[in-house]
Amino acid sequence: MSKDAGPRALLETEGVPFIRTDFSSDGWESVVKIATAETPEGFRADVTVISDHQYSGWSVDQVRPFVDASRHGLVVLVDDFALNNPGYPLLVASAEFDDELRCEAASLARIENNLSLGNTEWIDCYRSTDADGVYRGSSRSNNDEAGTTYREFYLGTRERLESLIRTIADQRRWRFVERSDADLAITDVSGNLLKLRFE
Repeated sequence: MSKDAGPRALLETEGVPFIRTDFSSDGWESVVKIATAETPEGFRADVTVISDHQYSGWSVDQVRPFVDASRHGLVVLVDDFALNNPGYPLLVASAEFDDELRCEAASLARIENNLSLGNTEWIDCYRSTDADGVYRGSSRSNNDEAGTTYREFYLGTRERLESLIRTIADQRRWRFVERSDADLAITDVSGNLLKLRFE
């Protein structure tokens, strides 16, 4: 179902809100076609497609207040990253909590159906992402498929997390400091200290 609506109308969508937030890139029609197509198993993503310039540039945090989490546990954003990368990695996020990940458009039905029905948990989806952090519909975690140990999988996850923290820190002009009591320590622009310990 396709729908153009103001923010308040997000509360009334029949399916999970599937929101276009980038209008400067090509590929929107292709994304919608792929994401809403029936899978070989006969499933479809239960989404309401929304293309409205009001949402241009919106983030997940801006969208969440207008989504009825009691009706839809998810929200899907089609942003500039999704439209400009192979496989169209959509931003799939919890409508209530901070959980979110990238999911290729062709795998949206699998993740939407399973999360909405409670057949799987977010942690299972995280474990099934590829090395680049994108979910591509694997039913098993990548560490199982590759035959790696839990320790190796843990270390890989830790490295990706540390890389993400460093990227965010650079964007916000935070400064890293050496601390003997932390694996990673950051001071923000006001001098506040954040210490992280990876167990």
